[in-house]
Amino acid sequence: MPEDIHSFLVRVWSEAVEGSDHAEAWRGSIERVGDGQRYYFHELEGILDLIQELASPHSAAPEDSQTE
Repeated sequence: MPEDIHSFLVRVWSEAVEGSDHAEAWRGSIERVGDGQRYYFHELEGILDLIQELASPHSAAPEDSQTE
């Protein structure tokens, strides 16, 4: 039975919100280790959904993510 293992590198950072002196927004990227494809997200709440989608057996690039 083949192992079903997926590896990702998750990067998270905060950025200042334009037009505001104190507001910050969380940004990040998820990189699939096997193929190096990187996906960007603009809300922390999307991390788990994106990883689940990328780890699915018939994964394609998620529709609402930006890739590099």
